[in-house]
Amino acid sequence: MKYSIYKNIACTALLGFPMLSYGAIAYIPTELKQCINMIRGITPSCNVSSNLEDLCAIIQEGRMLMSQDTMYEAVQEALLLMNTHRTQFDDEQRKTVKQYLRRYLDSLDEKHLLLTPHSETGKTIAWPMSLVTRSLDDRAALDMIYLSNELLLTKNIAISGDISGKNTIDVIKRKHYRGSHHHNHKQNKQDPVVIFNASTMNNSISTTPTIVFGTGVSSPSLNAWIMTPSTTTQSPINIEFGVPADLKTKKDISLELHFLIQQNGTPAGNARMQVNGAYIGQDGTFNIFSSTPTFTTTNDSHDFLITEPTSSNSLKHIAVTISLDKDAIMNHQLVLYSITRIAPQDGTEYDNNIYLAAASFIYTAK
Repeated sequence: MKYSIYKNIACTALLGFPMLSYGAIAYIPTELKQCINMIRGITPSCNVSSNLEDLCAIIQEGRMLMSQDTMYEAVQEALLLMNTHRTQFDDEQRKTVKQYLRRYLDSLDEKHLLLTPHSETGKTIAWPMSLVTRSLDDRAALDMIYLSNELLLTKNIAISGDISGKNTIDVIKRKHYRGSHHHNHKQNKQDPVVIFNASTMNNSISTTPTIVFGTGVSSPSLNAWIMTPSTTTQSPINIEFGVPADLKTKKDISLELHFLIQQNGTPAGNARMQVNGAYIGQDGTFNIFSSTPTFTTTNDSHDFLITEPTSSNSLKHIAVTISLDKDAIMNHQLVLYSITRIAPQDGTEYDNNIYLAAASFIYTAK
């Protein structure tokens, strides 16, 4: 019977002791959360089983444990979704995620005993989790610390599901959701970004953000723009800027939109965004007073799923990246992007407001 100390961290639970005689609870590592969130983000309108719905709900609530049998069925369905809708995924990312999910399924067969540590004197020492987090590079080890704290009352459990941390992958890309034009060039973290917060945006109703979250007295505050459902009259949110001199033309560009969701008691539903772009060169013109202005380009996002946070004191963040027409943009142009909500292609629309808090213009430099 093999015994090992997990990552040599004395304050974590001890992992080892294969337990093959009874069922185990499955551990949900960060990598699995990323994979499931990516799959459901790209296929939000697809009907899924209660097992995958349960896994998505557990991940959204920030929990780390799930029934092993339910986990097995949920991950199997996630793989089936990727195969059924393979054209919606980036090829390299799809291959990486599928390999991880298959390794994770294999890891469910390896059961270990998670022991709750106790001191001989019964005394405890409280270390701030912020200090522990800064001291650990291994996210799985940090999860084990949280788990051992949660198990102080429930004692020991059998656990399975990639507890070794050996299957670590990076499945998060800038392109959370494909836009209407697929990238040929894969933008990466080194690509330049022009960032806009809510205060650098405007619309016809207000020159300042239309909602503020938080008091700003003893807690931070967040500014954002209210975006109502597509069935209501839309007042587009506008962003203006000059095209950077180092932008490499004919290369992929995209607009990454960052939304906040609050608890409204509204059922989950899909949302979709449209970005109208005007690219104005030297001595160019644009009829800003027209009720139906002529834009250079129009790009739509795919549907993305909106689910509300479980707490009325929390805000959920959703990032949506829309690919833009790379052939229309030139250095030193004035750019106007006009952003509105449009009806989703499939499923029921989320019937409440979402809040645009920031945007990023992503491009390739010369």
